[in-house]
Amino acid sequence: MVVGPGMDEVTSVARALGSERYSVEQVLNMLIERSAELRLYVRGNRRDALRYSRWMVERLTAVYSQGETPHLPL
Repeated sequence: MVVGPGMDEVTSVARALGSERYSVEQVLNMLIERSAELRLYVRGNRRDALRYSRWMVERLTAVYSQGETPHLPL
């Protein structure tokens, strides 16, 4: 299971968005907890999984930083 981007990835996402590192870490932790609750696992190779997880963390951090709460039907 891929837990999430490494610490250098968190810093890189924060820098790209002009956001606080703490905010990115909070979103990442939320994603990890939700994935564990739903028992979601990554299929495929680690390289693609890391790329997609970075994209997801970046997009959700951007949404949260705009004051919106994403609602996804799960």
